Amino acid sequence: GAWRMICPTRELVPVADAKFLTQTMPMKLKSASLIVALAVMLTACAKEQPGNDFMAVPADLVAGNTAFALDLYHRLAVQEGNLFFSPHNLSTALAMTHAGARGETERDLAALLHFTLPPDQVPGAFGALDRRLGEIGKQKQVPLSVANSLWGQRDQPFTDQFLAVTRQHFGAQIGLVDFVGAAERARQKINTWVARKTGDKIQNLLAPGAVGPTTRLVLGNAIYFKGDSARPFDRSATAPADFFVAPTRSVQAPLMYLKTKIRGQSFDGFSAFELPYQGETLSMIVLLPEARDGLAALETTLTANHLHNWLAALDAAQPEEAMVYLPKFKLEWKSDLTRTLASMSRGVAFDARADFSGMTGNRDL
Repeated sequence: GAWRMICPTRELVPVADAKFLTQTMPMKLKSASLIVALAVMLTACAKEQPGNDFMAVPADLVAGNTAFALDLYHRLAVQEGNLFFSPHNLSTALAMTHAGARGETERDLAALLHFTLPPDQVPGAFGALDRRLGEIGKQKQVPLSVANSLWGQRDQPFTDQFLAVTRQHFGAQIGLVDFVGAAERARQKINTWVARKTGDKIQNLLAPGAVGPTTRLVLGNAIYFKGDSARPFDRSATAPADFFVAPTRSVQAPLMYLKTKIRGQSFDGFSAFELPYQGETLSMIVLLPEARDGLAALETTLTANHLHNWLAALDAAQPEEAMVYLPKFKLEWKSDLTRTLASMSRGVAFDARADFSGMTGNRDL
């Protein structure tokens, strides 16, 4: 089976636990049903509710974040194995980097991330988006929190302006550590922060050797989201069934079952349906190819404009009773995206040409 995952809102604002899953799952994770068939695409989405101030998040940022998410998705989806990543984490961390970039480096990052706002307006736009996510978390319908941080070498000077921007708009306080003389201790401190901010779900994010004497600054972004389904699957209804890992080959795996009313919509070669989380502010969207080998064809049509139209059509659909089958799964994924991001841009921000003088006041970083 092949899996894909993305997370825009109805207005295509990347939110929550924005992740993609892709390609063949490990045997123990595969599940089966005529409904799920070969592959699905899962999307955590924030639904527009009366009183929600979506206008506070500039539409230009929304469009740019979505375009970057899909650009990166198409680059990574060709890899073998499962793929599980958060475009919102990346956009936010790179936006903090962008705040300290100057000249060609700033323009390179802006092009990569599809930023069309003036550079000085980008941090405020991300601040508005994070406030929106914070509002969802404060409603206590679903646990959702976003945290940003800076970890700087203790004797490395950073400009007051850069620290003020990251603190005001990203909520990122700088922690001083000693990468030069105590890199392992610094690594453990950062990993402890990540674990705490993700409910201890992400352990040892930075592997041994990830930071060292040449490290001067680490920019971190963590999202924690734990959504209970508005209409939970009954554990007693979970049973082994066939899941096709190829058009003519299947495996037995645990399959969750739910009979309920959901929004669904059929499109050319695939269908979509929505499974809301508790409180119905966030939803999971499943895109299901009709053919067992239909995922690749669906991917070729996955653009920001098409996704917007699919979600709009799904929103307009009336709930109907359906039998929903979904496999149980657990995924972890880790990768160094430096080369991937550099290949998606002119590469200026990712080599010795980089100018981050907005962080330090000179070109030494």
